[in-house]
Amino acid sequence: MFESAKLKLERADKHIADLEREFKAFKLSKPYTCGVHKDKDTGEAFVEIVLNEQLLDTIPLIIGDALNNLRCVLDHVTWEIVGWDKGTQDRKLQFPIKENRKFYEKACKEIKTPSSFVKDFFLFWEAFPEGRGEDLYILNKLNNTDKHRVITTFLRATQHPDFSIINFDGTRLTMEGNIIISRFKKGRIRITNVPTGTQVEFPNGTDCSLSIFFRNGYEGEVFETLKALRKVVFHVIEYAEIYVCNNTKVA
Repeated sequence: MFESAKLKLERADKHIADLEREFKAFKLSKPYTCGVHKDKDTGEAFVEIVLNEQLLDTIPLIIGDALNNLRCVLDHVTWEIVGWDKGTQDRKLQFPIKENRKFYEKACKEIKTPSSFVKDFFLFWEAFPEGRGEDLYILNKLNNTDKHRVITTFLRATQHPDFSIINFDGTRLTMEGNIIISRFKKGRIRITNVPTGTQVEFPNGTDCSLSIFFRNGYEGEVFETLKALRKVVFHVIEYAEIYVCNNTKVA
């Protein structure tokens, strides 16, 4: 059962793999410089990460395709489990996702299907904010956004390289590559100021870690978010199969 839902999940996996490949190529192009730069207005020096290239326009489109296929999995499961139960399969039938528990439970109970266990299957998921299936609510919200406009994302530097600030007397202040999770502001991330008369060394090179984050009212990291959404959608299929198996009468 649920073969079409599984095919949709496979398609989502393909889009996620495409996204990983595109972003890996983008990072390998080293679209930034990290080093000491002077503020043209004040003359102050800073260790900065400067972004020289923007993300490819295809990145948000691939994210949208992945989200759409993950959301479709839920509706394919809903269509099949209700049909299996001899319920009503009409154009209004979809996996219920609502703004709160009250509306969610109402939507589940209004599904036109004879068996209470099918409604219990949907009630179990609690697809609303702070419910068990809050990730399903996030998926629905992101997918709805993509239906009306392109998903917007932004880059963050998630780790800077090791570097040392060397004073005129030879003493050093070493800063290890800490996790920073900072946005680029006007294409720059300032890590620290560099006092006059000092030098900066990058003993292991100037590579930084970058990642993509959502901007549409939900600022989760894109790959972590897709991984979490994919996991919960897979579990919806898995649980649907268990529910059907446990409630199938042996002739």
